[in-house]
Amino acid sequence: MSEQRAAQPEQTARQDLIISMLADVLARLFGRHASELDPHLPLINMGADSLFLLQASQAIKKTFDVKVPFRLLLEELSTIEALAHHLDEKLPPTFAANKTTVTAAAPPAAPPPQLAPDNSKSSGGEATPEPTGRRVATPPATERRETTFAHTPPAVSAEVSKAESHAVTHEGGAEHDDALQQIIAQQLQISAHQLELMSQQLELLRGAESVTEQPTASESLQLDTDAAPPSSPNFDASASAISAAADASINPTPDASVNTGTTAAGGASVRAIEPDTFVPFQPFKKNATAALDERQRAHLEALIARINRRMPQSKQLTQKYRPVLADSRAVAGFRLLWKEMAFPLVIERGEGSHIWDVDGNEYVDMNMGFGSLLFGHSPSFIIETLREQLSNGLQLGPQAHVAGRVAQLICELTGVERAAFCNSGTEAVMTALRLARAVTGRSKIALFEGCYHGTFDGVLVRGDKNDDGSLRAVPMAPGVPEHMIEDVMLLKYNSPESIETLKAHAHELAAVLIEPPRSRRPDVQPKAFLQELRRLTEDAGVALIFDEVVTGFRFHPGGAQAMFDIKADLVTYGKAVAGGLPAAVIAGRAAFMDAVDGGQWNYGDSSYPEADVTYFTGTYFKHPLIMPALLATLNYVKERGLSLQE
Repeated sequence: MSEQRAAQPEQTARQDLIISMLADVLARLFGRHASELDPHLPLINMGADSLFLLQASQAIKKTFDVKVPFRLLLEELSTIEALAHHLDEKLPPTFAANKTTVTAAAPPAAPPPQLAPDNSKSSGGEATPEPTGRRVATPPATERRETTFAHTPPAVSAEVSKAESHAVTHEGGAEHDDALQQIIAQQLQISAHQLELMSQQLELLRGAESVTEQPTASESLQLDTDAAPPSSPNFDASASAISAAADASINPTPDASVNTGTTAAGGASVRAIEPDTFVPFQPFKKNATAALDERQRAHLEALIARINRRMPQSKQLTQKYRPVLADSRAVAGFRLLWKEMAFPLVIERGEGSHIWDVDGNEYVDMNMGFGSLLFGHSPSFIIETLREQLSNGLQLGPQAHVAGRVAQLICELTGVERAAFCNSGTEAVMTALRLARAVTGRSKIALFEGCYHGTFDGVLVRGDKNDDGSLRAVPMAPGVPEHMIEDVMLLKYNSPESIETLKAHAHELAAVLIEPPRSRRPDVQPKAFLQELRRLTEDAGVALIFDEVVTGFRFHPGGAQAMFDIKADLVTYGKAVAGGLPAAVIAGRAAFMDAVDGGQWNYGDSSYPEADVTYFTGTYFKHPLIMPALLATLNYVKERGLSLQE
C-alpha cells in the first residue's frame, strides 16, 4: 500500500511536468505566456487553426519524440490535458528523469513585436496583436473573427532564441549535465524554428487584405487536402481560409524532394509542411472521445438527428445484417461521439455523377467508386456492351473472343510489350512481384512510405524507425506474419537517401515497387527521383514496377510512363480500366511477361516457349462480361485521346 501511495504523487508529478512542457511548446506557437493556456479548453477554441495544428504536431514530435497526427489534434487529443494523458502513456518510464529543471529554466514568452498597421475594418471587437504578425479581432461570442496579416521582422526568431539562451545559461550554469544541455538546446531550437517557420508562412500571404484572398501558385505550401479540418459552427473562419489558401497554392508538378524547402514569391525559402504519411490500415478507437463544448455538442446532436431522419433505411439495413455481414466499411471512422450516424449509405442506383439511396435521396457522388468510375455511374457505352454480351450468355473457361484485341490496345496506349489480365489490383501487384522474383532469381523488394499496393500480406507494411533514423518494415495490421515481410525494404518516398540505400542493396533486389505519383499525394510528382530509380534499377538488373492501379489512365492515356517519359519493366493497372467492373492488368517488357506463358513461339516450325515460367491463373480472369467492358473503355480512351483527361 505504501508503495502505491508513493507512486501516485510521482505519477501526478510526471503528468504535471508533461502538461507544463506542452504548455510551453504551444504557448510559443500561440505567441502567449504558458499561464494563459487552459489545459481543459480545445486548442481550436483558443485560436488554433489548421496551420497551427500542423506546426504543433511537428513541435510535439521534436520535444517528446512521440508522433501525434494532425487528425488526433482535431479529435480526441484536442486539449492540453488529453494530449498530456496520451503522451504519458507513450513516453518511457524514465522520461521524468533530468526533466524537472527544464520548466523552471524556461523563459517567459517574448513580448509581441511591432506590427504593421491594420487598415481593415473589423466589427465587434478590438484588434489584438500576436507575435507571429497576425492581428486578430476579438469579437463577441456569436460573431466570426476576421483575420489579416502583417509581416513579422525576420529578427524576431533570433531575438527570442538569444533571450532564451541567456536565461537558460544563467539559470543552469556549468552544473547541468550533457543530457540536460541537449534537452534545453533542443527546446530552444524548436522555439526559434517554429517562430521563424510561422513568420515565413505568413510572409506568403503578405499584402493580402484578408486570408480569404488566394496566394499564387508559386507560393507553395504543400498540404494534404485530407488534412482540412471538419466544418463546425464553432470553428474559426481563419482556419478554413488558411487551409483553402494553402491547398489552392499547391504546385501541380513539384520535382524537388518533399523533405526540402520550397521557394515563395520574392525568393524567400519556405519549409514545406509535410502531412502525415498515408497508412491504409488504422485500428478504430472504440472508446475514443473528444472534448466538445456545449455549442459543438449541440451541433453534433442536431447533425445526427438530421442524418437519422434522412436515411433511416440505410441504418436499419446495416443493423439488420450486421450479425451475418462482416463489413469494415460499416465502422470506418467510428467514434462513440457519432456512433448513431456510423453506417454506410445503401444505394439502389447510379447514373453519371449522381446516386440514389434506398430512402430515395439523391446525391452527387464525390467518391466515384474509389477512383474506378472515370466515366461516372452506368456509362451508356459500357451498359450497351454488357447487354449485348449477356444476350450471348456467360461462357467460363474458353478464351474470351476480345482478349487479344484488348491486350493489343493496352500495348498501343501505354507502350508496353505484353499484357495479362486478372480481377483486382491486389492480384496484379502480387503477380508483378512474382514475375520479378522469378526472372531475377532474387527475393528482396523495395517499397516506399505512403504508397498503396493493395491487400496482399507481402506488401502490408508500415515504417518503424531504426536507431539511425532509417525505416524498418513491420506488419501493418494484425494477422500479417513477420516472415511475409522479411524480404521487404521500406524507404522514404522521393528522397536522395533512399537512392543511396538502393545503390548499396541493389544486388539483392528483385524489384522496386512504387506509385508514380502516390495516389494519396498526387501533388508530389517526382520526375527526377523516378528517372534516377530507372537508371539505378536498369544498371543492377532490378525490375522497376510502376503501380498505376489507381492512377493509370486517369491523367494520361499512357499513364505515368508517358507523363514522366520513363519505361518501367512492369506496370499494374486497374480501377478505371474497365469503367467500374472488377478488372486489372499486368503489363510490361516481354523479358518479364514471358514468365507467364514461356514467351513467343510460332506454329509450323521448331520454336517452343523457351522462357522459364511461374504460376499465374484465375478462374474469372478474362471473364466474358469483363473483357468486352475493357474493350469498350479502352476504345473510348483511344478515340478521345489526351483531351479526355484534360
